Amino acid sequence: MTDDATEAKTEFSDLERELMHGYVKGVKDRRLYLLAQPFADHEGRGTYVNLLVGGTIICGQLCSGKEWTDALNTATEASTGKPFDVFTEWGEEFAEAGAAQETAVQKADSEMTDDDHRAFWSYTEFIFLLDAYILENGVKIPTNGQPYRVRLDQVQAWGLGTLASAPAE
Repeated sequence: MTDDATEAKTEFSDLERELMHGYVKGVKDRRLYLLAQPFADHEGRGTYVNLLVGGTIICGQLCSGKEWTDALNTATEASTGKPFDVFTEWGEEFAEAGAAQETAVQKADSEMTDDDHRAFWSYTEFIFLLDAYILENGVKIPTNGQPYRVRLDQVQAWGLGTLASAPAE
């Protein structure tokens, strides 16, 4: 690798090749992935999306995996009086993965360790939604704003914004 920032890296280790192959194979709809990925392992919320999954439309606001686990804990605490430790652990894992990826992205290729390469080429397999609801046959099925997690490779079609119930006839 030279100091010229415009020159692309042309030689990759076996580990890098394996990780890149997994990334390309795992990301089915790149455009939807690009909407979901910034939130998966990082803090924050994104736009509202509509996902067609197995013939059902699921609508909600994109969020981070950490926000999703926080919402699960809030719902659990409201019904049981205490948070669920597993959700807290998942939230910490999401936060750690996001921090590792941020660190790897900021390093030069020559400084990257195998763990950095794994973090750099990691990809999310899920899209996380808050305030989710389902539309079935044009009717909004209430879900009490439950957080949803949907496998990205199961999404058949998607759109931005919110969908409303069909008007009563």
